[in-house]
Amino acid sequence: MRVLFATLIATTGAFQSAPASVFTPARSTVRAFSSGRIIPQTPEEYAATAPMTYEEIISAAEYWGCKLEMKVLGPAYRVELRQSPWRRTEVVGGVYVNQLTGEERASLPAELAFKRTIGNPVGETDDVIMIEDRDLIGYTTGFVQPGGLLHLDTMQIRRFSGYWQRRKGYEGLDREGASKKAPSPGTYGLGLLLGGMAACFGIEGGASRAELLAILDDERQHRILVRYYQRLGFSKMRDVGDELGSLGDRLVWGGVGALMETDLTKWVRKFGPVIRDPSCGLL
Repeated sequence: MRVLFATLIATTGAFQSAPASVFTPARSTVRAFSSGRIIPQTPEEYAATAPMTYEEIISAAEYWGCKLEMKVLGPAYRVELRQSPWRRTEVVGGVYVNQLTGEERASLPAELAFKRTIGNPVGETDDVIMIEDRDLIGYTTGFVQPGGLLHLDTMQIRRFSGYWQRRKGYEGLDREGASKKAPSPGTYGLGLLLGGMAACFGIEGGASRAELLAILDDERQHRILVRYYQRLGFSKMRDVGDELGSLGDRLVWGGVGALMETDLTKWVRKFGPVIRDPSCGLL
C-alpha cells in the first residue's frame, strides 16, 4: 500500500469549449491576515481560521468544473475527482455553464452533483483506469485506523501539462479559446481537493493524524513526491528501506520510501482558506 503521484502521459478526454459565456474572474471570498496572507501561520491565526468542510471542498470542485465522488465502507474510503462539462462561473453564486454546449443553468446540474455511496472502495486495476477513463482526473484511497490515525494509502493524479489551458476533444482536435473558459492549477493543485476530502473523512472517523508513504520507485520522482507533500503540510518521520529494521513499515505500506505525517486538525485549518477561495491562485 503506498501513495503515488501519477505521471501519466496519456492525454485526457475533455470537452469542447463553447463560444459563449466567458468566465469572469471571481473576487476573493477569504479575508487575508494583516500580512496579506490567507494561509495561517501563527497559533493565533490558526485559532481564528475555521476548518474546511465537505461542502466547501465540493463547492471548490464545482468552480473548477470537477465532480467529486466518494465511496465508503466502514473505516475505508475512495474519492474520485472527475472532469465535468459543467462549471460554476463564480466562487459564490454565479450560474452553471456547460462548456460543451454553452447552456446556462441557475441550479446545480445533476452531472456536477456530489455522490457519496456505500461500497467496496478498493479497485484492482486503478493504473489501467487512470489511462482508459479519460474523465478521471485523480483518486485517493485509505482508511481510519484505531487510535486516531488516517492511513493515506494511494493517491494518483494526472500530471499537469497544460491540461486546462490546452483542452483536446475526444477526437483529438484542439479547441480554441479554452484558456478563457477555465483557470489553471495553482501552487497546490487539484490534489488538494482529494486530500481535503480524505482529511474530512478521517476527522469524521475520529482521526487526528495522517500518515502516508512517499514511495521510492525512482530517485528523481521520489524527491518530487517528498517536496510535493512537504508543500502540502506533511513532515518526514523516517525512511523505510530494505533493511530488517523497516520490515514492519514495509508490511504496512507495501514498499519503501519516506514515511510522512501531518496533524489533521491543523491541516484542515491551514488549507481551509484556499478551499474557500479556489480563485486565489493557490488551488
